[in-house]
Amino acid sequence: MIDTLHTPTPPPAGAVAEDAAWFEPLAPDTQELTLHAPRLSFSAHLRDAFTVDLGPDPQIGDNWPLDVDLDVASFPVQVTGVRLEAGEDEFSHKLAFETQVEQDEKRTLEGLTLGLTDFGDAMLASSIRYSLAGELRPTISIKKLPESPFTVIVDYASMDVQGPWELSWEVLR
Repeated sequence: MIDTLHTPTPPPAGAVAEDAAWFEPLAPDTQELTLHAPRLSFSAHLRDAFTVDLGPDPQIGDNWPLDVDLDVASFPVQVTGVRLEAGEDEFSHKLAFETQVEQDEKRTLEGLTLGLTDFGDAMLASSIRYSLAGELRPTISIKKLPESPFTVIVDYASMDVQGPWELSWEVLR
C-alpha cells in the first residue's frame, strides 16, 4: 500500500509512476531489509523535433538520407534516413526512420517514439522499435502523405541502467 502522506511530490516536469511489491511476512528479529535489482528501467517524455521533406511524388520504397543529431535523454542519437513503406492497409503508409545510438555497457536506450505535429487526423499512430544493437527503427503510420516539409517530434524514450542496484534500510517497529 502506498502511504500518500509520505509519497514524494511529482516533479513539475511530469508525472512519476509508483508501484508496490508484496513480500512474505518478516521474521520477528529482522532488523534490516535489502532490495536487489539487476537493472532500473526509466521512461521520459521528450521535447525535440526535426523537419523532413519527402519532395514531390514520394513512392513506396523511396529512401531519403537524413543527418539529424539529437540528444535523447542524454543519449547521442543520429537519424540517418527515412524510408516510405506500405502501411497495414491500402489507405495508409509508414515512415520508417533509421537511427544510430551511442550506447554503453551500463546504459541503453531501449525505445524511441516519434510523432507528427500539425498533421490533424492524417497520423494513425507512432510506434517504438526496440534494439540492443545500437539501432532503433521507429515508425510513424500515416493516412496520407504530406505534400510539404513536416515536423517530426521526438516524443518518448525508454532506457535501462544496468546494476546491480542495492537498497538497504532499517526495519522500524
